[in-house]
Amino acid sequence: MERLSHTWLVLLLVLLCTLPLAAFADSAEERILVSLMAAHPAAQSVQTVCEGDIAAAVLTDGDTKVLCIWEKQADQWQLVCDNPKALLPNEPLPALSLNSDQMLQWQYVGDNGPSAFTTWKNLDGSWNPVGQNVIDHLTDGGRFVHQVQWSVDSMMTRWNVVYDAAEKLMSESADAFPAPWLADCIRPANFDVSRFPVYTFEEYDGQWPAQDFIREAARQLLPNDRFVSGSLSNGNLQFLMEKPDGTRVFAGVTGDANQLSICESSPLPDGSYYGVENFTNSLQINGLCVTLKKQENAPCWGVYSLMGYHRDSEDLIFGPNVLYRAEDPSTLCIGAHPWSDIRSIDWSTLPTSFDEAVDSVNGDDWAIVRNPNPQDRLHLREKPDKTARSLGKYYSGTPVRVLESVGAWTRVNIGGIVEGWMMTEYLSFQQPYVVSLNAMPELYFKNGSAELYAQPNTSAECRVVTNDYGMKVIGVIGDEWTHVWFPLTAETGYIMASELFKGNG
Repeated sequence: MERLSHTWLVLLLVLLCTLPLAAFADSAEERILVSLMAAHPAAQSVQTVCEGDIAAAVLTDGDTKVLCIWEKQADQWQLVCDNPKALLPNEPLPALSLNSDQMLQWQYVGDNGPSAFTTWKNLDGSWNPVGQNVIDHLTDGGRFVHQVQWSVDSMMTRWNVVYDAAEKLMSESADAFPAPWLADCIRPANFDVSRFPVYTFEEYDGQWPAQDFIREAARQLLPNDRFVSGSLSNGNLQFLMEKPDGTRVFAGVTGDANQLSICESSPLPDGSYYGVENFTNSLQINGLCVTLKKQENAPCWGVYSLMGYHRDSEDLIFGPNVLYRAEDPSTLCIGAHPWSDIRSIDWSTLPTSFDEAVDSVNGDDWAIVRNPNPQDRLHLREKPDKTARSLGKYYSGTPVRVLESVGAWTRVNIGGIVEGWMMTEYLSFQQPYVVSLNAMPELYFKNGSAELYAQPNTSAECRVVTNDYGMKVIGVIGDEWTHVWFPLTAETGYIMASELFKGNG
């Protein structure tokens, strides 16, 4: 049905007041208008749609924009949704559509493309949670499709899907974050767009969603503390909170709605704040721009990067048991450092140079492969014997955990996934372990990603990885497999040599 003017609706209301309902026309549209005018006699700019046993309308009632939904039940139209909180209050009424699959959509037109909220009715009669799709048209004819949806495990999920001009899917990613406190406002009848993390354009990581959503999350998860600031970054909620005694702490949230983990820092120095210019998800601590991240395979958060902001400093990057200069990722310092767990960090010790940081690294229980010729590779043997089966050959610079030494042999663990014996004379035990990775091939995937296996066989557990974190080939197993290492995340595993460009190893 087309939009109806206010005058027409007033005349209709007069007619309804002077005639019995049975005398009015029997069409679905007219019956819906009867119900609409009864609920909103001052309605303006009405737009209605009807398909099968579902109908919907958007309208303005005074200063309020309203979404209405009707369902036909026992040959009667019932108003099942009369929601004054579902539509964006500061935008014109959206375009409304309803298809034969009972998918309802209200769409707004933006500068870069449309933004649409969508829901549909299930076979059991229930309505799906409302989700949002935002399309950004690109200059080359492609488009980004951003989706914000509620998933079955009470998590909000955000997708980024990139298409080219030929509508071919180019890449896809997903971030999920806990938001069980939204369970009461996600279906059409109770949908509250002011609480929903509406997607808008973000120039920097951590700008979306709006602070109102982050504030509500903090209030739900940390009710005894005062919210100062925060963001959603890499799928994890981050908060700067003030304790009842006035001290400020950082809190990082990971996990899902069934099992959340909150890692809270030691007290931050006075004057610390969150959001350093375009580093919207970083802290300013003692004049340094400090970015914190969840540690891989550990419950704690740690320092990820340090950059000078109000003081002279080298830019440093930290991973589990590694650190390096941002401008030289090929030279690492290996070992445990005191900035890997925010719960116990003394923030006054944050280093401002690589050399200063190296002085605080503890390399106990570590060793480094040192081949006489850096291009050679050291065998990892199944037993402490040169004739024993080789479990792989490893490049200079490969860090190993020392388990025991027996004569001329040392038993080691590499990457937490393989153990064996190496000849002690080809290992370095000289701390600090500042190593060059230039001897290791840094290769790339033929198809942009590859399967990383826990063991060098295709029946082992695996997952898809990309080279975003600077993969290094630390060893080879025969001609078919490469043992790879991601220094920044400490993740290791095996990739088939056929997945990499020729020349590896």
